[in-house]
Amino acid sequence: MIKQLEKAISKLSELSETGQEVIAQIIITTIENKKEEKKGYVKDDPLAELRNSDFIGCFADEPDLAEKSEQIAQDIMSKKG
Repeated sequence: MIKQLEKAISKLSELSETGQEVIAQIIITTIENKKEEKKGYVKDDPLAELRNSDFIGCFADEPDLAEKSEQIAQDIMSKKG
């Protein structure tokens, strides 16, 4: 075992049992992800998770909102003025 890992493990005793469990799970997940990367794929895909979340598409507006954003902003400002 490398010295940094030995040092980290010795410091774990300074944490609560819950803290130790959290760190252990992070280490296990990281090791599993590294193994998957070596196999050529990664199980966790943050972009896919974002695309599949309720956040994307949680509101409705014009389909070309990005293209017309400046005009829409100007229209809103002119209505307020």
